Amino acid sequence: MRSSIRYAFLGTVAVATVSLTVVPAVNAATLTSSSASEPDVVMLGGQSPDYDATTRAYWTPQRMREAVPLDDVVAPGTRGEGEKSTAAAGPASPPTVILPAESKSGSGTGARVETDPYDTRSVGKLFIRQTNGNVSCTAVAVNGGKSGNLLATATHCLSPDKGKTENADYVPAYSKGTSPYDSFPVRAYVPTAGWTPGHPQQHDAAFVVTAPSVNGRNPGDIGYQNGLAFNNSPDQRVTVVGYGNKAGDTEQQYGCVGVRAFRDPSDSTRIAVNCVFGPGASGGPFFVTDDQGVYNVVTAVIRGSAGNQTREVGPLFGDSELQAYNTAVATS
Repeated sequence: MRSSIRYAFLGTVAVATVSLTVVPAVNAATLTSSSASEPDVVMLGGQSPDYDATTRAYWTPQRMREAVPLDDVVAPGTRGEGEKSTAAAGPASPPTVILPAESKSGSGTGARVETDPYDTRSVGKLFIRQTNGNVSCTAVAVNGGKSGNLLATATHCLSPDKGKTENADYVPAYSKGTSPYDSFPVRAYVPTAGWTPGHPQQHDAAFVVTAPSVNGRNPGDIGYQNGLAFNNSPDQRVTVVGYGNKAGDTEQQYGCVGVRAFRDPSDSTRIAVNCVFGPGASGGPFFVTDDQGVYNVVTAVIRGSAGNQTREVGPLFGDSELQAYNTAVATS
């Protein structure tokens, strides 16, 4: 059963041709980056089965429903960016695409099924237990993990700068307190080098390694593993998905569909769209919309709103994000 998507902004899915260099995702060694900074691996539970069981037991339906969107905790009452960066994009590298993959069960098609032009099971809610309380963000399943156990989200969702992360649990297609396709404890994450709490507006992307569900499945077993585009142009049609609309509903997926993206005028390393989500959408994917109106390749994740909350922005995946991805693949 698929969860429905509700639209925060109704747009027409336009025909757009995506011109990219396509490279199959085989292993991390085949993908190189020019970045000199080595990303860190942050371990939460390591390989401990006790951590996995404790995490699953902690995140009851009631705690999931009561989790506060992280953006409300970080900046109560606003998702706006208090800073304006003059950072310029670095030298352009050739575009690189990690191909999407169907779920191992064959149930994820990545094409239009029923009324969904993407696999809603491949986007989920990320529940994080921090010392300052229970919070939530959005995450998306991506291809490349050795067991179909890789996600992308925003670094600030898991960063301990606002409180130590005790555990985290990923629930694909979460809806109103339900976990229709199991849940997956977060064992490790790799923040993109260049992101710091003091300068959170840049490189706010992380790649996450999950543990299997209680039934021994991985996210890639139950839903589509979306592809990834690095060093792609921001000037294209995209669809953005996240748990959180302007009215404050974080209990289901919302989307800004088939809209024209552009380079963020406040920071040329970011992609932007003229539609706004709400708290809890951070970490949600910017999907490239292909010429069939299908989206299954991620080129950025939601950082937050900018321009007096008139646009949604995120780090356009580049060399630094590619290196973090490589490290996560090797860790998975």
